[in-house]
Amino acid sequence: QVACPARAVTHLDRRPGGGAPPRIRGPSRPPPPPPPPPQRRPPHCPPPSRPVPSEAATGTAAVGAPLAGGAVLLSGSGGSSCSSNTAVSRSAPEDEVDGNSATRHARALGLELLGGAAPANSAWTYPLCDLDRRSFVGHFPGALSESTAQQFLRMVMDGMDHLSWEKPTSGMGRISRGTKWMVSQGCRCSYQYGGTTVLPVPFPVWMHDLLKACMPACGLPDPVSWPNSCNLNCYADGSDAIDWHADDEPLFQGRHQDCRIISLSLGETRNFELRLAGLEGEEGEKCQLRLVGGDLCTMEGHIQRHYVHRVPKSVGKTRLRVNLTWRWILAHEHRCGL
Repeated sequence: QVACPARAVTHLDRRPGGGAPPRIRGPSRPPPPPPPPPQRRPPHCPPPSRPVPSEAATGTAAVGAPLAGGAVLLSGSGGSSCSSNTAVSRSAPEDEVDGNSATRHARALGLELLGGAAPANSAWTYPLCDLDRRSFVGHFPGALSESTAQQFLRMVMDGMDHLSWEKPTSGMGRISRGTKWMVSQGCRCSYQYGGTTVLPVPFPVWMHDLLKACMPACGLPDPVSWPNSCNLNCYADGSDAIDWHADDEPLFQGRHQDCRIISLSLGETRNFELRLAGLEGEEGEKCQLRLVGGDLCTMEGHIQRHYVHRVPKSVGKTRLRVNLTWRWILAHEHRCGL
């Protein structure tokens, strides 16, 4: 028998604590290059979480968080915030956060925003600007002074003592908040939504006073250009609310073309929230505004086609709030005659 020759002990054999010597590997590969630094995106502008529909075919975080599914959010309103874990396709420059900047982006799409036509001293901001979906939400905090807003609240409530609020029944039962549907002279269109039909009443005199006070701040000084209908909602306390929905009824044609809605808040401060339609199972992905008495808010472009909105219930002691949403009826009912 031939014995194996003894192997010389080298420094490779001397391992702390003993044990087998390490395997001797071949030449090592050079390390991979470091990944490129992440692209810096402006606030509210992450990559798209789902495709943007073709326009031809058819817990809240601080301002700066993204909104789901492609929204480009230009913030600047102190009473707004947005939350999500996903986000967008096309963005606006980071420093463009005011109404003038939103106006420039909308004009590039062929859309004139109400805030862009308003007087130069109007403090319009656009907390939600979804360029790919042609969807915009405007906010003018303190459009009416506190005293003027309180005066108008009393005027509306006194006027409604004569007209009375309605509480129609829908598929979910009788709604808790009071509502009233008003139209301009000569119109007879009813308002049908959520299985509910509300009959119209003509604009009372005080409605013209409200329009005269608010429409110039929206860039609409000529009464000929004013909205021809208004839906009023009365929230008696924090338990009165309205769930996720879009104002996409055929009257307003919001699913087929640009649609404008102007909202005036009177009374108690309440949250107003928006999120992309079709994300009902995903909580927390929303844009939120705090609407104070005297604030104006707009929804413009194709927002009724792509987004839903709500006024959630409010905890704690919450007083009376009245909200007026002015709209333009573009497709009158056949029986209306207009």
